[in-house]
Amino acid sequence: MATNLALSQPDKIEQLVLLSPAQTFTWLDFNMDIIENILFALDPQRDALSDILKTLSSNVQGIDQTYIDHFYRTVKTASISPLLMDMTPFTDEQLASLTMPILFLAGDQDLFNNQQSVDRAKSLLPCVQAEIVSDSGHFITVDQADLVNNKVIEFLNLAGHSKTTAC
Repeated sequence: MATNLALSQPDKIEQLVLLSPAQTFTWLDFNMDIIENILFALDPQRDALSDILKTLSSNVQGIDQTYIDHFYRTVKTASISPLLMDMTPFTDEQLASLTMPILFLAGDQDLFNNQQSVDRAKSLLPCVQAEIVSDSGHFITVDQADLVNNKVIEFLNLAGHSKTTAC
């Protein structure tokens, strides 16, 4: 969604932070975990939540119950985004048109991104800082909260002072 917004209104986006964005840089590798997540999004069942969380986090035991409850309520009450069903990465031309400073982080156990995603981001985005965060899945903000928070704050502070400094 963030990438879509940046593409549609680039003059309003000065900096962009992408934290394990699904269907942005690479095609999804349709495996059982992806299929289970799609089915869960279409019909969320509380008894399937633990199995779903294991596909999204490298440290399910470390997830606060409040976060788990909020995640479940959000999936349960949210309408299905057309972007979820599209499952199409952005084109080379679209990504190359994003000239603002961009931070892209993905987990090393990420369901939606991998080194190929990072490599594509680095090759197409003119002003990107892209990397894999160790010991984290798609929920990198939960699995490695302190590390990710520090990287985001550092990036926003640097990019906020000068667009050219962040590149």
